[in-house]
Amino acid sequence: MREENSLITQYVGNLLREHLSKCPDSKITVRRNCFVSFCNHFGKFDIHQLNKEALENWFLKIKRENGYTNRSLNATRAGINHFFKYLVSESIILRNPLDGVYFDERRTPKKRQRVILSPEEIKEMLELMKEFSPVLYPYIFTLAHTGARLAEIRKLKWDKINFESDHIYLMHTKNGKERRLPIRNGVKEFLQELKQERANISDYVFINQWNKLLSAGQILDTIVAFQKKHPMQKRWRCHDLRHSFAHNFLKKKGEMYALQAILGHSSIKMTIDLYGQMKACDVEMINPYE
Repeated sequence: MREENSLITQYVGNLLREHLSKCPDSKITVRRNCFVSFCNHFGKFDIHQLNKEALENWFLKIKRENGYTNRSLNATRAGINHFFKYLVSESIILRNPLDGVYFDERRTPKKRQRVILSPEEIKEMLELMKEFSPVLYPYIFTLAHTGARLAEIRKLKWDKINFESDHIYLMHTKNGKERRLPIRNGVKEFLQELKQERANISDYVFINQWNKLLSAGQILDTIVAFQKKHPMQKRWRCHDLRHSFAHNFLKKKGEMYALQAILGHSSIKMTIDLYGQMKACDVEMINPYE
């Protein structure tokens, strides 16, 4: 059978389905976003065209787009490696194209120190951003007020916002699971006004000056230009707005379990590890005996 099939183009997408059918416990889907990216990028490749160079270019692409560390790339590589080992064991390919593809974690730069913006600093930044870039402002405003990740709301569509139940339905999450994000007061009104302006222009909520989906590159480039024009004491990135939301949420007496649900963490331990070390001066003292 394999000899007969060897004469037929063997697409990566078809082989992935076969692999998952025969090996349902395969680790290739553990990092779901990376798995989806791999399928979208290589699905229509003939497996014999998939070489080391093509894989290295793809790894560099997802690293650039998502800010992955070498450690994350190695974890992704380990999952995909299960697929290629299966192909070798089935004599579909002679050698594993991932051989020689690795990422030296020792060379990974030290993790950038987390930046926290106070409510006052968030307000000031948003006022300046509104004047500097009316295109980017709606995206940054929503990001700052929801605690969502950069990639989670960039592709948000109007049909995923329910103004009756006051929720945003996030489809492009880190773990691949749909998440329902509450929107309250100012954010709801802001998005409703934005919908009146844009709903007939595009299905996407956040668009650029050409009415196309706002790209990750344009977001990052605009932030760099903004910070050059308005140098602040704190040099924030999009993910720092998520950290700032979490910090200020807890400072306002928000509960840790509620924060876990809002941020979409898979476990409460992750939320506590990230945000459970607030200094005593950052929280309001409550007398437990009153």
